[in-house]
Amino acid sequence: MEIIAFDRKNVCDITSILENIFKPMEGKKSLKRATHSKNEVTELLRYLAQNCVTKTDVREIVTDIVKEIVPGIIDTHVRPIISSEIKASEQRMMDHTTRECAKVRGDLVIAARQQDEKTNEVIRLAEKKKLFSNSESQKLQSINPLRLPT
Repeated sequence: MEIIAFDRKNVCDITSILENIFKPMEGKKSLKRATHSKNEVTELLRYLAQNCVTKTDVREIVTDIVKEIVPGIIDTHVRPIISSEIKASEQRMMDHTTRECAKVRGDLVIAARQQDEKTNEVIRLAEKKKLFSNSESQKLQSINPLRLPT
């Protein structure tokens, strides 16, 4: 199947070929009809083949541009956003850790005070039953290992 049709004089209507290749936009005037020789058409096609931009050309150009531009965009726009988000996340984690540590410390203080109360109650009961003297009872309460400052 021949894409380009030449008549007996080796002349073809290149206008229809160009219209098929470069479909005119709707509402635009179509190209004026003209006939061209086989040599002119061949020369035009050779020129188009040598000088038209291909997908590979576009891909290479875009890749080069992206390689050149994207690092700058990342440095100026993305990195500060990520950095501030990381700092905010670190701060939230530190705040949460501080709150949790305070809760655990409070729980330990409550447990230690409850144990102090129990120990003091045992010492008072022992003192009432005359197992310890008053001075011994006070001495035992003063050396209580779980006693915390109030």
